[in-house]
Amino acid sequence: MFYLNNKVVLIFLLIYFSTYNTFSNQYFIDFHHYQDEKLSINDRADTLRLLYKRIHNASQKNKYRKYFFNYFPSDFNTFKALYGHNSESGPNILYYQSVKHINTLYGLDNIEKKEFARKVIKIAIEGKKCDDDAEFYFQRGLQQKYANNVKLYSKLLSEYSTNDIFNFWYFYFDGPHPENLKDDYEKLNSKLREINVEIANIMTNAYEKLLSEYDGHGK
Repeated sequence: MFYLNNKVVLIFLLIYFSTYNTFSNQYFIDFHHYQDEKLSINDRADTLRLLYKRIHNASQKNKYRKYFFNYFPSDFNTFKALYGHNSESGPNILYYQSVKHINTLYGLDNIEKKEFARKVIKIAIEGKKCDDDAEFYFQRGLQQKYANNVKLYSKLLSEYSTNDIFNFWYFYFDGPHPENLKDDYEKLNSKLREINVEIANIMTNAYEKLLSEYDGHGK
């Protein structure tokens, strides 16, 4: 009887863990299709925390890298709500994880380049300017990605309106000392004029506007 009970318990545990793993995997596989419509800010924050841990600890890292990318915000308002800092209420829910999460985003090496570029371009366009630490961390990663993939990013950026492209470049160069990015601007401007003169002109307008607004003591 004791042997039989142990056997029944073993079978039960095998079924339980098999079902649990199936459900857990299915949750991530199915849910990311509806993430923008279904997830609250708190649920998204909890999911990103979990995925960040699994990326750095789990054996199936590539799978969790993809999930992390899917759950990372695709719009600026969600990005701000998670990683930003509010002058009245203080740091938002993932403010203190912003450096780790943003570095993880830009370190993902298994995401199709066009898909990745579309996400970060959209966030920058909607951001329009940099106001806090998380946005500057995001901006730095964007600058590196664009500089290393000028043709791809320029092609995708050209799909947007003139106003959106201007907002993108304003975000790209915004900061307390935009003159410090003059070398980066000149190098990128030289490359862009061989690829898309219109985008280069809009970039110049945005950068010159930032310089005109700069008072010499930080914005």
